[in-house]
Amino acid sequence: MNERDACPRGSAELEELYRCHRRTLFRYVLRRTCGDAYLAEDIVQETFLRAWRTPDVDALSGSCRGWLMTVARNLVIDRLRGRGCRPPETGDGELPQVPGPDGAHDRVLTSLMLREAMASLTPRRREILVQMYFQDKSLKQVSEALGVPVGTVKSRAHAALRALRSELDFREFCAA
Repeated sequence: MNERDACPRGSAELEELYRCHRRTLFRYVLRRTCGDAYLAEDIVQETFLRAWRTPDVDALSGSCRGWLMTVARNLVIDRLRGRGCRPPETGDGELPQVPGPDGAHDRVLTSLMLREAMASLTPRRREILVQMYFQDKSLKQVSEALGVPVGTVKSRAHAALRALRSELDFREFCAA
């Protein structure tokens, strides 16, 4: 048994401390925990455990009650902060349906948004993007298919992507 586990005071003194202050302390903690009796009991027990381990607390002095209230208040604050850090527990009710990890719903929504945004582009810009990204053609192949130089294909593709990005950003902004 180490020093921390050793009882620093006699059991008679602790019984007197408990008998004199437990009801007042419990009511005080119960109000601070919004009526949670189980939590209040836990905190009162922890408060008396700390009093048991603190040899400076005089069970018969008037300052003892203030010390107990301060310890209990600090324990309540710590517990409530701890609860705030964790997400709330769910009940036993049925959970709502959520999309699976494969993201099928997201892919459908993204493709619909992309289709609408592509429709807003000019036919020349749309044709370049379709050939480059959907038909997987190289710059040289697109240039031959359209009968324009490779540099023109590059600049039109760049302008088309900028316009597409701008349209998608606008749609996302409007949806929010």
